[in-house]
Amino acid sequence: MDPNLVGVWQYQKDAKESWTVRADGTLRWFYQGAPAIGISDSIVEYTYRADITKSPAHLDLIHQGVMGTSYFIYEVTGDELRIGMAADGSAASNRAKAFGPNDRYYKRVQAEPGK
Repeated sequence: MDPNLVGVWQYQKDAKESWTVRADGTLRWFYQGAPAIGISDSIVEYTYRADITKSPAHLDLIHQGVMGTSYFIYEVTGDELRIGMAADGSAASNRAKAFGPNDRYYKRVQAEPGK
């Protein structure tokens, strides 16, 4: 586990998405829906593995249902989290080898949305 990863992270491009990464190895993904068009809030619970011995560090999100496991690379710099996505945008079958144009950027926030 990476203690720098623990916290609440909000997607920088769209404040509707956040990740709550807990020290107990669980992660809560929250997306605030668009009530005007009938999309309700989404909450998905995962367990995760973070391997800081890899370069770049690896992050696996494990869903017990049909979603399976998603594979990412990541780096935490202060209050910023960068998630590296595979070039084809698929995290379910392969992991990015390096950071690139499909990366997602998050900022650390104090409050967990949707609570």
